[in-house]
Amino acid sequence: MSSVAKPAVVSTQRDTIATLDSFLRWHLHGAGFSHVYLYFDAPETEPDALALARDERWGGRVTVFAADAAFRQREGYSALPSFDELAPSVETHVQSRQRLNCEHCLRACASAGVDWLLHVDSDELFVPAAGERAPAHFGRLSARGCWQFTYRNLEAVPTAAAAEGGDCFALVDHFKQHEGSLPAAALDGTSGAAKAALQHWLDRSVARLGRPAWYLFYSNGKSAVRVSSAGQCSGVHGWASGGAEESTHRAGGGWLTNLLRRPPQPSSSRLLVEEEGAVVLHYACCTRVGFASKDWRALGYLDGVGTSWARRWQRMRDKEERTGRLGEGSLGEGSLGEGSLGEEHRALVGLADSELLERHVEAGVLVKDSRAHARRELRRLRWSEAGSCS
Repeated sequence: MSSVAKPAVVSTQRDTIATLDSFLRWHLHGAGFSHVYLYFDAPETEPDALALARDERWGGRVTVFAADAAFRQREGYSALPSFDELAPSVETHVQSRQRLNCEHCLRACASAGVDWLLHVDSDELFVPAAGERAPAHFGRLSARGCWQFTYRNLEAVPTAAAAEGGDCFALVDHFKQHEGSLPAAALDGTSGAAKAALQHWLDRSVARLGRPAWYLFYSNGKSAVRVSSAGQCSGVHGWASGGAEESTHRAGGGWLTNLLRRPPQPSSSRLLVEEEGAVVLHYACCTRVGFASKDWRALGYLDGVGTSWARRWQRMRDKEERTGRLGEGSLGEGSLGEGSLGEEHRALVGLADSELLERHVEAGVLVKDSRAHARRELRRLRWSEAGSCS
């Protein structure tokens, strides 16, 4: 019988006041993590979010860091394993700061007795398999000899209402199936509902971007690591081991994943465990304003590692900022012009047709979030007179 673990979440936060309450409630009380570590990237601009994260309702299970340049100097970031590599970009690229925050957090976890650490972005939620919570899940991984697990990620599909703003974690419940888990009929068939559903999305991307794209953002998953095994954060999607575990599958353990790439890509370092049901839900750019305000330059997508459409979106953003029309338009409206970020969001990101949405779910190309029961409980906690989540 597997023992339970003490897992934690680490996340770098910025401009998240609309979703922060749900982010914390879900990870602490829905998924059951023992602790959440938050690194606020621009703390001087977010007093309300800082106050929310520090509220006593969390029962001491949230640690907040005002992670500005002075904090990094005070906390000795220059001694972290990845600092020399990232120093040239730490002030300009969010992902560089995220990696260093993760390495700083490993030290905090070791001091607090946390044995697993999951890194997610502020627009992501970790969802264990049905009927399981994070402590049991990570306890089972420990018993199996796993030192890192990379989780399949699903990309959100907002509706018209969700695109207008608010808490996307509460409003969005449809997601694109991961490329490695799409039904065979969608990929190999010449006709049928699954093929038509996938083609609908590919045609949309061709019309706007000039090439077919299923996910608009990443598809290589997010990872959790055993604190005792981690040497450094090798990227925002994974960790590097400080020892021999990195390339070892001990009794079916080592580095595990439920992420199947298509076409299948055998790996000498990762062992595929398709039956593992935990996933990371990625609520990427669900709102029109959120999409329009993305600074792709600061995210590092314009420096040779990004996509051509990220560069396109940055050019559009720069133009709209100059003209004072940033992000105008909505998911439910007609064309706003080829150069509009609002139109780009409507054309690419969401799906306003509810009947078509459900047909794509029936075809297996989209999936529906199974957290309905958990969301009801979180709403009950939110509106209880006691106002306590302990």
